[in-house]
Amino acid sequence: MRDFDQPLKNNSPAIAAPAMGARYLMPKILAGQPIRIYVSVSQEKENRLDKYQTIIAENYNKWFTETASIIQANKRQQEFGDILPLLQKGIQVNFVNREEEADIVFFIVPFKTMQEHCGAGAGGCYFRVESPGGKPRIYLPEDHFWLKLFSAGKVSTSSIGLHEIGHSLGLSDQYEEARDANTHDRYSSMRSGKGTMKDNSSISCDEADGIINLIDLTRHTVRGAESGWKSLCPRSDEFYVRGQSASKGPFLIEQKDHNVFVLHTYKQGKRVASQTYTFQKQGAFFPTVFSEETVLKRDALGRPVKSTGPNGEDIYYSYQYEQYLRLVVQGKEAVLAEFNGAAGKGRRKIRYKTVLFNQNDRLVKATAAYGRNKAGSVEYQEATPQAKSLLYLSFNLDEKGNISQKYVRRASRQKAAAAALPAALGGNKIRSSVEKSVDESRLEQIQNQLIKWFKKGR
Repeated sequence: MRDFDQPLKNNSPAIAAPAMGARYLMPKILAGQPIRIYVSVSQEKENRLDKYQTIIAENYNKWFTETASIIQANKRQQEFGDILPLLQKGIQVNFVNREEEADIVFFIVPFKTMQEHCGAGAGGCYFRVESPGGKPRIYLPEDHFWLKLFSAGKVSTSSIGLHEIGHSLGLSDQYEEARDANTHDRYSSMRSGKGTMKDNSSISCDEADGIINLIDLTRHTVRGAESGWKSLCPRSDEFYVRGQSASKGPFLIEQKDHNVFVLHTYKQGKRVASQTYTFQKQGAFFPTVFSEETVLKRDALGRPVKSTGPNGEDIYYSYQYEQYLRLVVQGKEAVLAEFNGAAGKGRRKIRYKTVLFNQNDRLVKATAAYGRNKAGSVEYQEATPQAKSLLYLSFNLDEKGNISQKYVRRASRQKAAAAALPAALGGNKIRSSVEKSVDESRLEQIQNQLIKWFKKGR
């Protein structure tokens, strides 16, 4: 069985953005309001509606009450005393008679119908709706709803419902096939083998971490002040600060804005320093990307955590899941930020890297994705400091480095206030020709640099 969840509007991952719970049901729950649920069933199953509703209500409650139980089992009631009564109370739900009145809609449908909506092989799915007035949806199969196990021997429809309800609160998938695609590092980060967001029917300590982080982020609470708080998982040394893991190394790099980064320094899980960096204006294209660096410090796994660049730059690394962020700074300014990671599994697995920097007051973002056989794609974007798009370029590269499916989009030009040569004498035509040739020449230079950068990362 696999899970499937995405917005109804497009194909972007459902939990990829740092939503802070705002697009999900958590804000309403924390405001003390019941979740209004509409359950749609076929006419033949109307006699089971009460039972469906009971199981749905129980599953919403479990996310809070079992988190409370995990806190108590770890004897940390005092530390989480501000939210423990809320968790013990559970999540209140009201079932409504019309879809228009609901906050979320459950469709209990035949197994075949469910897979038509969710995809072949799915056991159920959650859809987040981006359009105004749209309702998030959960599809579950009516077949085997009461059985403890499917014939495959793993999970029941009820436990799949618990999993999809977790998505409606803002939690992300934890199993291998999906976590790289739609897991956001602000929620939880252990690979717990027993969690319902992975492949089991029970709520794990890792998921309790996620619920607490969701509550704190939605409320804008900084738990543990600047030092953070330790995971509820007994064998974990994980610390969370503002919902984000801080235990993968001595440094945690946080992107605050499109051109602002904060470097947090930790010792024994406690934050000891923070420094904010804003991109400095660069004349060079891809500053220090191709330069060698000298590693000064490595973590327990042998990965670099601090280096120095050829021109005296300080280079820091922050690790999360299979991803890492590399921040190059000089003095009190950032030179370049580089993200590296992987997504997918098996033959569909891809590697990617993204670099951000400021070139002559243009904020630049370039992403390279690498598939099998050395083929891949490149995206390049330029924007103003106010994030207004100036240029977008994308193209695919085959294993030999040949370009295909190239796409270019430029910002619309503003008319000049005065012309050096009157239009009647061909001034507009001459100026347009010069601008076009300059644009094409610069575009070719950018493209050549991107190809070089792409090949360097193979």
